[in-house]
Amino acid sequence: MKKVIMFAVVAQIVCGNAFAKENNYEVQALGSVEFTDNKTALEDSFKTFGIRANKRFSNEWLAGVEYSKTNDAEFENLNLKTDINRFFINAFYEFDKDQDYVPYLIGGFGYQDVDNELNSFESGLIAQAGIGFKTDITQHLQFLLEGKFLRDFENAANDFIISAGLSIPFGYESKPAPKPSDSDNDGIIDSEDQCPNTPPRVKVGPNGCPPDSDKDGVYDYEDRCPATPEGVKVDNDGCCLDSDNDGVADFKDKCPETPKGAKVDNDGCCLDSDNDGVADFKDMCLDTPEGFKVDDKGCPITYNFLINFDTNSAKIKSEYMPKIEKFAKFMKEHPSYKAEIQGHTDSIGSDEYNNILSFKRAKSVYDMLIKFGVEADRLTYVGYGEEKPIASNDTESGRAKNRRVEAHLFTK
Repeated sequence: MKKVIMFAVVAQIVCGNAFAKENNYEVQALGSVEFTDNKTALEDSFKTFGIRANKRFSNEWLAGVEYSKTNDAEFENLNLKTDINRFFINAFYEFDKDQDYVPYLIGGFGYQDVDNELNSFESGLIAQAGIGFKTDITQHLQFLLEGKFLRDFENAANDFIISAGLSIPFGYESKPAPKPSDSDNDGIIDSEDQCPNTPPRVKVGPNGCPPDSDKDGVYDYEDRCPATPEGVKVDNDGCCLDSDNDGVADFKDKCPETPKGAKVDNDGCCLDSDNDGVADFKDMCLDTPEGFKVDDKGCPITYNFLINFDTNSAKIKSEYMPKIEKFAKFMKEHPSYKAEIQGHTDSIGSDEYNNILSFKRAKSVYDMLIKFGVEADRLTYVGYGEEKPIASNDTESGRAKNRRVEAHLFTK
């Protein structure tokens, strides 16, 4: 009886105030089968039932007390039975608590009380050591399984025990609810923050995202072009795309493939200062007057005086003199050019007559150019008759266009 009282005192020391404190405890109930050593006086095996009370001291370590009871263990070759009471103080070391199965080591030291003592089997000190594991059945109930060796110092025996049972954890330490995380310190908790990587000191909206005033997908704090028109594609800086880098954004660029370095107008198209159809960036004759046809380099090759001669006439009307004077001015400003003055007619009349008439028309313009100051050695004239029409001779308007004089330019 004294031994039971002593065990109760130890239990009170280990588990005292268990229900008063919010800490980790567990109560376990076990059933065991013990296989005896050949040296012991008992039969080969017997059943044991026990309870434990353990207290957790760290994440891995527990300690506690254990009481087990064996009823009517039989002595070998004797018609005699005995009850066995065992008392342990145990220590446990758990591995990897975060797994579904928690393996652990157990070691303990205690006392064995034998009711019917014989010289070959007496009460005395014992120790146990082994391995086991626990797994959750429910949140507050676990299944456990152990294998242990029992050392009986008094009787110099070594037994092996297999145990299975239930463990009830309780008294969990209450922890304050974790403070909601705000990784980027913008005042919006991560669970509600749609932009969790906002840089420090950037203002954000209720969803944790910085403002995007022009709704171009680039936040204001990194938008170098904060007033982009709605729906316009932008680059990473929030500025309108300009694929050909001509300074005119794609959304209003009417010529989106301008060559690099070419000057453009407000529509993004290459400048053509003299309106000759050849862009300035490849125009080698930038000051070509209006009315001249040019080659692919922008240099003049022909000039149509647009003189509408009367039928059967080579007389130049006064209203066409400014056109001749314009060409004369060009020739004087560009002394490197020579010109062939070509006369043409419509198809009315004979070929011979039209050749003579076209020659006279070319000669009329030639003479007038010399009067306006163009050197004679830079000019020639020829008549082509009706050979080179530029319009149909079946209509009056077409025939009028064919009655013309043109200057064909070439360099000296």
